[in-house]
Amino acid sequence: MASIGRLLAFSGGAALVLMVLLSALRTVVLPRGEPVLLTRTVFVSLRAGFNVWARRAKTYEQRDHTMAMYSPIALMLLPGAWVALVIVGFTGVDWGLGVDPLREAFYLSGSSLLTLGLESPPTLATHIATFAEAALGLGLIALLISYLPSIYNAFQRRELLVARLVTRAGEPASASEMIRLRSCSARSMLSVSS
Repeated sequence: MASIGRLLAFSGGAALVLMVLLSALRTVVLPRGEPVLLTRTVFVSLRAGFNVWARRAKTYEQRDHTMAMYSPIALMLLPGAWVALVIVGFTGVDWGLGVDPLREAFYLSGSSLLTLGLESPPTLATHIATFAEAALGLGLIALLISYLPSIYNAFQRRELLVARLVTRAGEPASASEMIRLRSCSARSMLSVSS
């Protein structure tokens, strides 16, 4: 019975690690937008908290100030979620390979992912898992470091578009204001041409 539990822990942990790796690759590397369950879960969960906080705001400016931090915080929490889930996954893998108790498997996993080297793997199989986890940890960090300029550029483009929208539609942005300004500019263009 214990061997079935360890096999399930190993399989579940490996599946979780693979899911996180694919999630990170699809979120960071894939050039087109693709829905990723883990990324969506992190963003939607954080949004629920921000919505509670934003409801307390009395003015649009206060709500806007609160919500302005949503995306940057979510983007910083996403790698944390990846790291936490990889540690959980490799804890299952290590425990499935015979590291006892579960706390030692957790220590080994955290030590390996963060390349601290605090715990020594007891067998060849756990050595291989430890090296794989350390490489994955370094790969995730390298992926995030290389992606930070892209995130920053995306935020700059977004802020530029928001600034353009504010000049066209007022603050807070209003569709009726945008239509009114557009019709006024169209009338002025007609009067100039005639």
